Amino acid sequence: MTNTQIGLLIIQGLLSVGVSLYVAYEWFKGKREQQKYKLYAMRDALLELLATGKLSEDDPLFTLFYNVINKSTAELIDLTFVSFVKASMRAKLVLERQEKAEQLRVQIEHANPAVRRFVSTFASTMMQIMTANSLMLMFVLRVGVTGHAAMRKLIQPPRFAKQRNEVQTYRYFENLHNCVAI
Repeated sequence: MTNTQIGLLIIQGLLSVGVSLYVAYEWFKGKREQQKYKLYAMRDALLELLATGKLSEDDPLFTLFYNVINKSTAELIDLTFVSFVKASMRAKLVLERQEKAEQLRVQIEHANPAVRRFVSTFASTMMQIMTANSLMLMFVLRVGVTGHAAMRKLIQPPRFAKQRNEVQTYRYFENLHNCVAI
């Protein structure tokens, strides 16, 4: 291989790395925009609950979730698992000082089913965003899921698999017979 060919390979490698970094940057930027639109959808769903009368503008649930969604939208880059835990702990302390944590939980439990669905969807969406923004959380979740599956295989090896299948087949036919006999 000549020096010219080696030089061209180095240039091609550098260009490939540069293009790959640019594509990765644009991909992450697109993901961030996608997360931002999820938060906009959550805010629209909250405003829909307000418009349909399922929540009032003075309701603490409305003000709490509206403020959280707006702050999360503004600080989406910084929304990681660690920052969310820190913010949650600060919010919990503030709510405990105001003795509203229990009232908030009771209010959510007794709220309209649409409001409870919104709270559940909100929690799910925030978890998705945190997982996407936090490499540490993705790693912990991946290790946890993989470790759990591995431990189940180690703790419960398939002993007596053949006999287990025979028993399950017998129970199936026994249940089928009982259903037909009735």
